Amino acid sequence: MSSAFRFNGFGLGLLLAAIAAGSAPSALAEIRAAGTNGLRTEVNGLRGGVCNQGICQIGGGTNSGKNKFHRFQDFDTRGAIKRVEFDTGGKRNLIVGVTSPTGSWINKSLSLSSKANLFFLSPGGLHVGKGVDFINMPKLSLSTADQLKFSEGVFDVFGSTPSKVQDFRTNPLPGVFGMRRSALEEPVELAAGELPGIHLDGINISLDEELLVDAPGGRADVTGSRLDIGTEEIGGRIALTGETIKVDGESELIAKGRNGGGLIEVGGSWQNSDASVRQALSSKIEKGAVLDASANGAGDGGEIVVWSDISNAESLTSVAGTLLAKGGSKGGDGGDIETSGFELDVAGIEIDATARKGKQGLWLLDPANYNLDSSDATLIVDALEAGNNVSISTATNAVYVGSGSVASSSGGPTGGTITVSSEINVDSGTGGSLSLIADKDIVINASIISDGTASSNDLTLTSKTGVAINSSIDWNPGSASNVFVTASDSGGVTGAGGVVVASGTVLDVDQAGDTTFSGVISGAGAFTKDGSGTMTLSGANTYTGATTITAGILQVTGSLADTHLTVTSGATYDVDSTDEISSIEGSGTIDLASGITLTAGGSVDKEFSGVISGSGSLAKTGSSTTTLSGTNTFTGTTSVSAGTLKVTGALADTALSVSSGATY
Repeated sequence: MSSAFRFNGFGLGLLLAAIAAGSAPSALAEIRAAGTNGLRTEVNGLRGGVCNQGICQIGGGTNSGKNKFHRFQDFDTRGAIKRVEFDTGGKRNLIVGVTSPTGSWINKSLSLSSKANLFFLSPGGLHVGKGVDFINMPKLSLSTADQLKFSEGVFDVFGSTPSKVQDFRTNPLPGVFGMRRSALEEPVELAAGELPGIHLDGINISLDEELLVDAPGGRADVTGSRLDIGTEEIGGRIALTGETIKVDGESELIAKGRNGGGLIEVGGSWQNSDASVRQALSSKIEKGAVLDASANGAGDGGEIVVWSDISNAESLTSVAGTLLAKGGSKGGDGGDIETSGFELDVAGIEIDATARKGKQGLWLLDPANYNLDSSDATLIVDALEAGNNVSISTATNAVYVGSGSVASSSGGPTGGTITVSSEINVDSGTGGSLSLIADKDIVINASIISDGTASSNDLTLTSKTGVAINSSIDWNPGSASNVFVTASDSGGVTGAGGVVVASGTVLDVDQAGDTTFSGVISGAGAFTKDGSGTMTLSGANTYTGATTITAGILQVTGSLADTHLTVTSGATYDVDSTDEISSIEGSGTIDLASGITLTAGGSVDKEFSGVISGSGSLAKTGSSTTTLSGTNTFTGTTSVSAGTLKVTGALADTALSVSSGATY
């Protein structure tokens, strides 16, 4: 049968009108098996038979390996039909194809004689309404695809013959690999989402394992419905895929379980990591909708993804409902929640991926660009104070944050930038980790604060091309944590804002490029310089924790305070202004600029085995013993005013002075 018969403009127009109105005539409702072009399907014992009232019993079909195949000319259970009973013949998979150009309508019980997975393909569209029930089906796949692919070949809803399907003995391929929509000989030009769709309207169904609703090129809508997938022990999987997905405010998608939450995928998979899950162009979860993949007892929360293709500038993800992936009340970690799209709108969203007795879960937001305004900041603060880890990502490289793998895509010269435009102030609650991960820059134009009354975790700012701190960062979570700032490809930390490093906290800067930060690092915490680039500190820094240089160059044209400084092998401390610090140690390089003096000593004995170079001067103070075991080349003066300067290596041509009470 030619593909032109499948859909022409006239037939498709009738279908769209009928679907939109929900008013195809129920008086004509019947189940009619395909006749001469059939797959030996029997209705009430008659091959090619018809049923329009009472109980419709489906038998016959074509068997192959694990599979039984049926083809129907019409499948509409409205009117006088009471229920539909399929004889599986003990097969594991039941494949049903419906050729009607006006689609299929199901509002009665469909039951199988033994447990089997049902693949229901209706290229003309599919309306599932109130009164439906699916019995003895662990997995249910509803699709408007007209082809189902197996490793042995392709089942065609319209054209496959009994002899052809005899080859298809294994399970169908998963998702988009299996369910396909063939190209039309004379394609109809339509706007996005106008191909035949799937509509779940006012239904309440339960399945043990999986529900896949797949409308390739079309719409998948859930209206006033409850989809409950999984067993009491473990949550199942719900996947809604198509060009356009909408879940209205009166619907619930439930994948809960006592020992673990399940998986809910709307419009795509976690960071598009599963290529079998079709990506949507638009995914919408209306206010009032509930998506729940929590654990009820002792188990980890599951995973929820609401996604549209972030590589497509026309994609939109809008989420205003409630998304839950909580860990069990008796134990278990929080789950993972992702809301992503080229354009992302999460106004009104409520999320909870917390855990009472385990690690907190993750909320990942992934648009192409993100400007965090006041409404976004409020949502983020609420999530953090509830104990959720929050990650906002526009990154193209995979990294790991919290409990989730973060990877995404953004294009264009400015795509991938995250800008903080409104204050984020976490001042109560259990506090989760906050991660901003950018494909390009991170721009901090408003304060990021955790004031010590919340037990917050790490703050991570990861970019490819730099982090501009134009406001203040005061991450004081009241417990040991870290502030990670990364520029992985180029650039580094810039700006004139301030960074407060609380006691027990480490500010770790890892940058590939050369930049100057003119702001001030303060507080009792520590600072670490990583990465191959040069970070120049031109401000008068006052932090008193340790300073560690593990790679690249830390250049100080301003000043450091009373800090113990370690320079590891291969790294450089470039001193370009006179400064006094607590002590020096390590095996790297200290370069003293001409005309400056570096004063160090303190009260704790230290050894520096690296090389002090340059034309500047070194002054030893404090009661400690500082040992220089390297071959030093600096040519400025050397003075010892207190304690001991012990040289087991060598000094160069330096003028040495030793004060009374001091030792050289």
